[in-house]
Amino acid sequence: MNTSYTSRAFTMIEMMVSLAISLSVLLMISHFLQQQRHLYDVLSDTSFLEWEIFGHQMDNYTKNEHLKKVEAHRLTSIDQDKKERCYVPYKDQVLRRRGNRGYQPLIFNLKTISFKEANNGVLMMGTFKNGKSYTYTLDWQKAKS
Repeated sequence: MNTSYTSRAFTMIEMMVSLAISLSVLLMISHFLQQQRHLYDVLSDTSFLEWEIFGHQMDNYTKNEHLKKVEAHRLTSIDQDKKERCYVPYKDQVLRRRGNRGYQPLIFNLKTISFKEANNGVLMMGTFKNGKSYTYTLDWQKAKS
């Protein structure tokens, strides 16, 4: 009895090639999903962007003011009209005040903020309510008296 089997099946090499291609596609999809998750995390946390805008805003406000005094939780300056300006934390924000009239909120959602005199200006250190901490250095020297 002579029977020959002519079955139409995949060879072992064909199976290994298809398995390698499938694994490569799955790895690429996994990597893409990880990148998307990281991008979502970065874009959904706006605290860094808020801090940078706050720093540049402070640079802009203080370029025409003379630094008078640096305290841990207060910056005092003199503007062009010889009026005193203060930058102070209040609740979860930093306020810009001129004399005893009015205030302007500059940044929100802060847990803490402190100011420190540094060699090259004023170092601002802030922590947001979400736990992220940032620093920014203002190029702002004390006026020579």
